[in-house]
Amino acid sequence: MGKKAMAMDTGKRRRPLTWEDWRGIGHRRKWLFLLTALAVAAGTCIVSALIPGLYRSEALILCESRQAPPNDGQPPSDADLEQQLSTRIEETQSRSRLERLYQEYEAPELGRRSDQGIGDDVVDEFRGRIEIQIVKDNDPRRQASPYVLRVAFEDPRPTAAREVTNELCTLLVSEKPESPGPAPEDATPAAGKPAPEELPSPSAGLRIQDFASLPDSPDWPRWKINLGGLAAALLVALALATGLELRDSSVKCERDAEFYFGLRNLAVIPELLTAGEMGRARRKRLSRAVSAALAAVVVGAVLYYLYFLRW
Repeated sequence: MGKKAMAMDTGKRRRPLTWEDWRGIGHRRKWLFLLTALAVAAGTCIVSALIPGLYRSEALILCESRQAPPNDGQPPSDADLEQQLSTRIEETQSRSRLERLYQEYEAPELGRRSDQGIGDDVVDEFRGRIEIQIVKDNDPRRQASPYVLRVAFEDPRPTAAREVTNELCTLLVSEKPESPGPAPEDATPAAGKPAPEELPSPSAGLRIQDFASLPDSPDWPRWKINLGGLAAALLVALALATGLELRDSSVKCERDAEFYFGLRNLAVIPELLTAGEMGRARRKRLSRAVSAALAAVVVGAVLYYLYFLRW
């Protein structure tokens, strides 16, 4: 049997594949496997690089003191203080303040005029990039467990992420919270009921402990997308090469000949190439190698620009 495969109708019979068969598939389909894997992996990396990364900047605000109300002389409880901090956070994330922050930091970048209205969807999207958490220090060695506000903001521009985070911290620690509106004139306590005690505002005990710093890399992990793309590239290339090989019904080795013909091989005649055929084969292999190298260089240059120069 010669080296060139001979096509034949095998019907539904198929010889079980051995390790030697998989090695032969890898040798015959290596260029298809490599080019397919390279194309899928490069496409994934390019797509992930074109997606704008979100830079996350964080700051810490310490609630370091508790003022006692004038009536009973006791400091507010943890539940009262948490309620005050939650109210303070809601006031900071009110629509009017978020509109001002958006007009100051986002609208100029998007080419919006300051007199243009902002829709609810824009405000909700801007609010969704803000994260303010109340964290309690439960260290038993401290008599008064302090509270910490962790403030964070995400933005495609690292400078805007830092500036908006610091501005949010300034709003949180400001002495004059935003008033929800004038109280109605007839809002008087009911007869026989004492007026509710007004707990002190937590602003007097809020202090910015750590200002936001300039983030140096996007927060969302691009490497996870690239790693997933690499795994998908290998699976797609393997599935394509294996599928094409299994659909090929030609005889490729002496084990195929013995299995499908039911006869024992006495000898194998190797394929004899002329000088011209050997030269064409060498030029074909060289052109494939040069094409693969050029493709790798082009893809590498594109990825270097997208990952290191563009952002």
